[in-house]
Amino acid sequence: MKKVFISIVALLLISCGNSVTKTNDGDSVIASAIDEDESSQTDEDNDSMPIQTGGVTFFTYNENSDESQMFTSSEMLGKGGFFGYTIYPINDTYYAIGALHESTPPFDFSKASGALYIFKKGTIPTTPDDAVMVLHHPENALNVGFSFAVAGPCDINNDGNEDLVVSAHLATVAGLAAAGQIITFYGDADGWKTENSSISYLSESYIDKSDVMGQSLICADIDGDSYADILAGGQNAGPAIVGGGSSGMVAFFAGGNTGLAEHESWVLLPKLQEKALYFGATMLYADFDLDGTSDLVVGAWGAPKNGEKDAVKSGAVYFYKGGDDWQIGATTITSDSEGEAGDSYGSVIKFVPTPTMPFFSVLTTGNGAYGKVSFYTLSSNAFPTTPLFATSLSSDDNLGDDATITSYDTIAIPPYQPLFVAGGKHFSQEDGGDGLLYCWDISDTNISNGRVCPWQPEISTGGFGATVQTIENIDASGQPTLLVSAPELIVDSL
Repeated sequence: MKKVFISIVALLLISCGNSVTKTNDGDSVIASAIDEDESSQTDEDNDSMPIQTGGVTFFTYNENSDESQMFTSSEMLGKGGFFGYTIYPINDTYYAIGALHESTPPFDFSKASGALYIFKKGTIPTTPDDAVMVLHHPENALNVGFSFAVAGPCDINNDGNEDLVVSAHLATVAGLAAAGQIITFYGDADGWKTENSSISYLSESYIDKSDVMGQSLICADIDGDSYADILAGGQNAGPAIVGGGSSGMVAFFAGGNTGLAEHESWVLLPKLQEKALYFGATMLYADFDLDGTSDLVVGAWGAPKNGEKDAVKSGAVYFYKGGDDWQIGATTITSDSEGEAGDSYGSVIKFVPTPTMPFFSVLTTGNGAYGKVSFYTLSSNAFPTTPLFATSLSSDDNLGDDATITSYDTIAIPPYQPLFVAGGKHFSQEDGGDGLLYCWDISDTNISNGRVCPWQPEISTGGFGATVQTIENIDASGQPTLLVSAPELIVDSL
């Protein structure tokens, strides 16, 4: 097997039958890249043309005192469809890897319905066939983005079993392309099965084409009735605004003894209604002000600074205090104080731990040469508004043109200094490279010593670094494993 690099345009021509392109008014364009015959790869084709497999690299600790040798890496190739686009830590037993455009049978991309592979911890897998469960869209719907987002485990029907919720944010509903669906897989003693599931989506009051509802998901008992509920975000959803487009929206789907409700009970909209705020693109649910009640945080990477009308649209994060009436409006809205138009602050929001404390982090893709990540500490009775510190990258780091941080996480293995690892799917210091990991030392008070991580592929391709996720104890060693995806990876043969 030999890896080859092909541009993303060529990749789309190989892998996609239909793609959704967002426009500034929140609408979408459904573009047919190739006809059905051209998008299908048969076994005979696989012998003579490059194959888009996708892949995930597992970095496992090998007890070497030299940082450059501290990890052993192993690569698992997918079966196409951007394998590795989603990496999700489910619980102490399982984790999941998604391939949102995988087809059945593999490599016939005219039949791309997506897949979510669920692996059991204990050993490092070598092939997707090592998964103990594989979930698909229950209607085998095509080109729906199945596995783009995952939430849970949580108990939606309060039967004592853990349920898993998966988005199909590009699903067509009642003829409305990319309206989006939320798929609930109800657990039993054996785990999750495609046939034991239900489909939810917006009601006629709100649904429209290009909503991409479900691109972000939270599963928790939001209303306190002992049934877990779903908050689903759609960055293009919401009531139409004069002149076209929508602001984005979060919808609440109630859990109950029969499962997740088919339609929403209520919705959450930003107080300022303007098009292309992309409100709901990202979400977190946790106790941010340390008062014992969980709060909601919603990212809106196209919003004006601090949510203020006529301010520069650099992106914002909306905090909703637990126990308050969220529909009155956000308790606090935070932005990057140095933000400029198009910075997309809030495109990723994530908790990243150090050995003694967690940080709330926000990605700004457009600030500086390659974007930056801001780190906020949590404090009693206050929402984080001023970062304690942030990453710093400059053009002197020579990571390539038009590249930015796309994903990140921390990994801590004593006695090493905890590391903050950021992936850039287009970072490169080599001709023909496509993707790179960049490392910093991180502590409770600062981040320092930025450098290209010493452990990564000799020449990385396929968007390596598109997703970076630490998962605990995958190999039963008691140590964390760093998973890094290259969902656009193409090989010349299997």
